[in-house]
Amino acid sequence: MLWYIPLTRWMYWTDWGQPAKIERAALDGSERRVLVSTDLGWPNGLALDARDDRLYWADARTDRIESSRLDGSDRKVLLDSQLPHVFGFTLLGQYIYWTDWQGRSIERLHKHTGERLVILDQLPDLMGIKAVSVHARAGENNCSHANGGCSHLCLQRPHGGRVCACPTGLELRADLRGCTVAEAFLLYAQHSDIRRISLQSRRTDQIPLAGVREVAALDYDGNDGRLYWSDKALKNRPQFPSEEIEFTINPSSRHTAGPTHLGGFELPSPAANTKLVDSEGPIGGPIAVV
Repeated sequence: MLWYIPLTRWMYWTDWGQPAKIERAALDGSERRVLVSTDLGWPNGLALDARDDRLYWADARTDRIESSRLDGSDRKVLLDSQLPHVFGFTLLGQYIYWTDWQGRSIERLHKHTGERLVILDQLPDLMGIKAVSVHARAGENNCSHANGGCSHLCLQRPHGGRVCACPTGLELRADLRGCTVAEAFLLYAQHSDIRRISLQSRRTDQIPLAGVREVAALDYDGNDGRLYWSDKALKNRPQFPSEEIEFTINPSSRHTAGPTHLGGFELPSPAANTKLVDSEGPIGGPIAVV
């Protein structure tokens, strides 16, 4: 669950890790701080009221709805009974609304008096919920006009001003406004992740790729911008930085004997073939795949 409040310019989120916690940070990831980290289990829901300086959350493991100030202080329990399994969670005006998986209901709670009401019940497959007001006001900020002078991303700062940022694959120029492609970088694999670190700025990005399971080796072709890797589970080749994956070796391939344990491969220059090394299979040497 992730929330961003324009009035405070902070983003807040819940984490089911060990220990479970509620955190906040600026939009650029700086000034990260843990707000609540004790007596939490599965903090599913999160809602914020910037005007009242209050943070509200529901925990599906402790079966409670709680509140604190936006800095994590003044923690209070609002509801701790007959709350089987909260999932969706939202706030509007004086009321908190939520969906309950086991109760198959949509309910609300007055955030000050504790008055509780079942709005709808006997609703299967309930998931998220959002309370919306048509009278919400549009505001302005440092990024409202001309994207704050940034070429790509304009991020507000909690204490005023803004910073420019770049999407994955680009890095900020010296003018701190525009983005450019890194001149040199390292690519490295961590099991199911492929990451890149710029040799200029040391910025590290995870390349957004779906379906990667167990990377053994990788290479990059700068001529056409393609990233190649050997996957012990899938054996695939995608285009960088696209998420689209093109399978080059699969059960329906024209090859009668494919690699059984991919250990590495290398791209020749210019890249005409991809050479794969099978460290365990019956094929004794490299395999060329067109």
